[in-house]
Amino acid sequence: MQVTAPTPAVDTEDQRTTLPKNVKPIHYDLKLYPDLDTFTYGGKVAIQLDVLEDTNTITLHSLNIRFLSVCLEWGKQAVWTDDIEYATEDERVILHFNSTVPANTVAVLSISFCAIISSGMEGFYRSSYVDADGKTKYLGTTQFEPTSARRAFPCWDEPALKATFSISITAKENFVILSNMNAAKESLDNGYKTVDFAKTVTMSTYLLAWVVGELEYVEAFTSGEHCAKLPVRVYTTPGSAHLGKFAADLGAKTLDFFSGVFNEPYPLPKCDMVAIPDFEAGAMENWGLVTYRLSAVIVDENSAAATIERVAEVVQHELAHQWFGNLVTMQFWDSLWLNEGFATWMSWFSCNHFYPEWKVWEGYVIDNLQSALSLDSLRSSHPIEMPILHEYEINQMFDAISYSKGSCVIRMISKYLSEDVFIKGIQRYISKHRYGNAVTENLWDALSEVSGIDVNGIMNCWVKKIGFPVVSVTETEKGLKVEQHRFLSSGDVKEEEDKTLYWLPLKLKTLKDGKAVVDEKLVSTERSALIPADKDALVSYKLNADQTAIYRVAYTSAHLERLSKLAVAQPDYLTVEDRAGLVADVAAISRAGYGHVSDLFNIVRHWKHDSSFVVFSIMLQRINGINNTMNFQSKELTTALRKFLLDISAPKCHELGWKFDDKDDHISRQFKALLFSVAGLNGDEKVIAAARAMFDAYVQGDSSAINDNLRSAVFQIVITHGGKKQWEQLLNIYKTSRNPYEKIYALRSFGRTQDDELLQRTLRLVLDPIVKDQDIYIVYGSCRNSAKGIRAMWDFNTTHWPEICKRLPAAGTMQGTVVNLMCSSFTSEEDIKKIEAFFADKDTRKYERPLRQAIDVVRSSASFIAKSSGDIVDWLKKTGYYV
Repeated sequence: MQVTAPTPAVDTEDQRTTLPKNVKPIHYDLKLYPDLDTFTYGGKVAIQLDVLEDTNTITLHSLNIRFLSVCLEWGKQAVWTDDIEYATEDERVILHFNSTVPANTVAVLSISFCAIISSGMEGFYRSSYVDADGKTKYLGTTQFEPTSARRAFPCWDEPALKATFSISITAKENFVILSNMNAAKESLDNGYKTVDFAKTVTMSTYLLAWVVGELEYVEAFTSGEHCAKLPVRVYTTPGSAHLGKFAADLGAKTLDFFSGVFNEPYPLPKCDMVAIPDFEAGAMENWGLVTYRLSAVIVDENSAAATIERVAEVVQHELAHQWFGNLVTMQFWDSLWLNEGFATWMSWFSCNHFYPEWKVWEGYVIDNLQSALSLDSLRSSHPIEMPILHEYEINQMFDAISYSKGSCVIRMISKYLSEDVFIKGIQRYISKHRYGNAVTENLWDALSEVSGIDVNGIMNCWVKKIGFPVVSVTETEKGLKVEQHRFLSSGDVKEEEDKTLYWLPLKLKTLKDGKAVVDEKLVSTERSALIPADKDALVSYKLNADQTAIYRVAYTSAHLERLSKLAVAQPDYLTVEDRAGLVADVAAISRAGYGHVSDLFNIVRHWKHDSSFVVFSIMLQRINGINNTMNFQSKELTTALRKFLLDISAPKCHELGWKFDDKDDHISRQFKALLFSVAGLNGDEKVIAAARAMFDAYVQGDSSAINDNLRSAVFQIVITHGGKKQWEQLLNIYKTSRNPYEKIYALRSFGRTQDDELLQRTLRLVLDPIVKDQDIYIVYGSCRNSAKGIRAMWDFNTTHWPEICKRLPAAGTMQGTVVNLMCSSFTSEEDIKKIEAFFADKDTRKYERPLRQAIDVVRSSASFIAKSSGDIVDWLKKTGYYV
């Protein structure tokens, strides 16, 4: 009987096309033979299948792989076929057999294949580095998330189609060969080494990984308190292993910590972390074999405080994924936030545990919370969870909504339930779904069970709906009237966009008898509500205490003035989170046209002596953001804004100084670096002179001349206020340095030049092989600080677009990042027309959302300029900055 190919299964819920459900993988036996001299490899895979329907056709994922032989075996039958249909557009291969395999059979599909070791940072790809002798060498590594396992071997590449894997890799005997599991057997033969790895636990294809190359490692061990005592190693290219000690030590502590927090021991016998010289993302949580950019995992004791904190956050983020994502995996990519939102929140949670002196939750308010609110204030944002209809949409979900807003949702509900209750719910969620797949409702169910609260009912709007509200507060004789509406940075919310009513934990803070009192359980779910308040409350109230919920609050100008003075008079009343959040809210609300920029400026002047690094950071960041938006306006206006920035930063900079010693703690080192940078970039002569002196001494051979906390600032200051000589000196530093952070700092600086020729040389670096593909976006970022740089970047990109696209990975998020960078700094409707005209005939499917978001940002900037320029100029004139 002739059996036709099954129709691809369609999920009726979201009309997503998935692989046919006639068979399901159970186990893969994969053998690989990579050649890093020719950048080719051969492979053999035998896939054990559970046959669910009678079929003579098997469809699986494969892209850029040549099938050499195909055989299907069941019982005593073996059927070979060369009827191989490559559906390249769909990234699939359809295998047709002349016999039918019956349902309820276990069959084995064996495929011999060959392919290229890619140069594009996806699938199985090659990464290059220069060794101590100046010779270029290569290692082979993988990046499979979200849909690139199919670029490395034929497979069922969907997260719900979990299986076990037995991996065997043969390569030159001097290479280190790593995979997810421990090596079960090694053998040598005629200069080659074969490593057979232990069988994996049940897992998704996107978490599979291997690395082949000349590597060395540093090692730490878990304590064995909450999980088995096991090795945690950081592998690097030769000569850098010592720089992995911090990550190895932290990784070992983190695995133990998470094993206890989740009441679920880390299930693998080892955890390797590998520093990869070419890596598009920051890191990848492959189970038991985590891969990183160099700048996300290697540090030493002299590294900048911000760098050490960043490495700590990334390491803990990836290790949190060993449970959230690896042990319990989202059903499909529309629930990506279950992986990324949780891992983000857990990284801050554990960082606060290990380094309480860093006060990371204060920084969270100006980091993840503002990233989430910024992107979600655009009309082109998206819900945390939304249907994925096409695979090219998946990479566009890896943004601040899935990561930052997802983590903010977790923070909000954890604070409301209490962290203890929340952790108990997480333990139940993990225990119930371990080695399986889950959807958001499974999480809410677990939290509801332990809390007795209908978590799904209160959180559904936050996950399923786009955006967030602005809560306006007005004072009445009976108390405070609060009203919620959709917030858009463009300030033009349409009636049909303002239908959602959010569950809002109001967290009203008031001053009672000189002490702060917070109503932790005050909640609103209505369009408007009246909160009873006495006279003391009416002069001291602040909503969203400690900024733990996801909304902005709009106060009257009079109340903002009261709050800003109260914070000075009674420093213990408003916490760092309160003050930082207030600055961010006022800045965002005034940008949307719901308030006055002068309110923001007045608060900043009141708080110019604030002692908090976080508060200063957000104040300077928001004023600088306004200055950047005004790049295309009059020189008088931008000069006045820079004077204001200088007036806020310079006195504090000189008070704290820019010398570093053992007395400087983690936060003070960041504070000094921030103030030095802002003061120097905005014209403080003493700071500029100091930066030049440090740079000159460094160029002349004094390697200790620049403290690493100041290195980025020094580079940017000397390029901003220097010329061709300094630019070329920095280029030489970039070319010769072996320090990945120093190279990044240089790339962040080149585009700050105002010299036309040097700007063109900066942009040509994008096409120069001395800049790795992974770092192209950093060059663009350096050009966004002036009208001249923004225009030059646009002209260069539109002229060289085909060449630029060749350097951008076919998968991943970098295409969207580059498009956003080249477009989003413009500020007029004419610019929008220009952008739309350029991309009109381009295939924008892979970066459609970042492009729309960039246009939304431009539209928001144009609206802000039209609404607020007068207010800004008037205030700057009244205060003497505008002349």
